[in-house]
Amino acid sequence: AVTADALAGLPVSAIYSSPLVRTQQTAAIIREAHGLPVTLVATLVEVDVGRWEGKSWEEIRAEDGPTYDRFVEEAGRCGYPDGESYDSVYRRVRPAFDELLAAHTGERIIVVAHSVVNRTYLAGLLGLPPEAAREISQANGAINVIRRRGGCDRVVTMNAKQVF
Repeated sequence: AVTADALAGLPVSAIYSSPLVRTQQTAAIIREAHGLPVTLVATLVEVDVGRWEGKSWEEIRAEDGPTYDRFVEEAGRCGYPDGESYDSVYRRVRPAFDELLAAHTGERIIVVAHSVVNRTYLAGLLGLPPEAAREISQANGAINVIRRRGGCDRVVTMNAKQVF
């Protein structure tokens, strides 16, 4: 509700969301203030964690120690076993964000996505390597503002609770 309240007074042309349940729930709350439909974008789903799905970090360390250690050191390239790396997430989501921004030149849109999706996209825009995405904070309901001008994307705000 805090995120929805922060975005409520802004003129918005469109709302997009990952099709996963928690992002759809957030998008539905945001949508109430804008009266716009939420368009689902399949490529914005959260990172595929492969065989680690449903396991705690403690379980993963105990069962898959060497692979876990390698992941911690090289998440950008190594990634989740039988899943995605941060680099592959970025390569998946960057075109989706590019299409959305190109379709709404000069307009404000809202995109509701997931932590790793947001962090890898932000790292790419900032010119950082994929593994640096681990260091970018994204609280639940965080607001990031990306501005596209002249074909160049700029990160204006990251991990905020309100928009100025």
